[in-house]
Amino acid sequence: MDACSCGTAEPKNSPGSWWRERTSGASRKSPRRSPMKSARPSAEEVSPGNSLFPALALETSTRPGSVALALSQDRLLFRPLPGGGDLASHLLPALDSLAREAGVEPGEVRLVVLGTGPGSFTGLRSGAAAAAVLSAYLPAPLVALSSLEGSPILSSHRRVALCLDALRGQVQGGVFQEGAPLFPPFLADPAEFAARIEGEEGVLAGNAASRVFATGKVPPGWTLLEEADWTPRADLLLRRGLAYARKSAFTPPQDIQLLYLRPSAAAEKKRTPKTENHP
Repeated sequence: MDACSCGTAEPKNSPGSWWRERTSGASRKSPRRSPMKSARPSAEEVSPGNSLFPALALETSTRPGSVALALSQDRLLFRPLPGGGDLASHLLPALDSLAREAGVEPGEVRLVVLGTGPGSFTGLRSGAAAAAVLSAYLPAPLVALSSLEGSPILSSHRRVALCLDALRGQVQGGVFQEGAPLFPPFLADPAEFAARIEGEEGVLAGNAASRVFATGKVPPGWTLLEEADWTPRADLLLRRGLAYARKSAFTPPQDIQLLYLRPSAAAEKKRTPKTENHP
């Protein structure tokens, strides 16, 4: 993962400074593990008798993005990020607000969950940078999973195809059964995407679902839900992340892989061979 900034410097008494100051000293307070070591705990550390709470999650694949903090399996706080301005500058103040509300010190956090996309290039980089720093210096283990697993529609339908606009005529997303991905998120044209949908019945959702459905290649029994709420949420992502954590499915902060399914316009331009005009 490329290095990227988590935000600009803040005045000492500004929102987020409380979190930033204590995060920088959390490694000295916490005896759990050194911030210079991998944040991957042993199986013993994540046994049922050893709590993963408090746990926090960052979801920045779409605007405005959101954060969440869980104090237990049943008590979870959620906060959408402000819609305007620089997303990176909103992350720490939002976490600060949740921590103050819950009475949690940063050094007490036991797990960081990150949505890795697919989605906004800038948003994903901002979230990943913040999550990597928090995981390494709190310190706390990190779970990195596709942002799509935090979609609210997954909890209300057995089979779901999430189809998101990838621009330039293509679609990105994934197919889920009972909330779990059947395969990693992928990029395809609408007809190719439809061909990968399996099962006797299910629903299509997302801002490109109508384009996939219009190909006529979606299996019979699948329904288009154009108005369904599919946008990933940090609180739902956190619940999925806790399930992965109990299976010790952790990612060292330096190994975060963001789901940039489509190369940037600049990268694609470099790949396109130049044609020479001869007189």
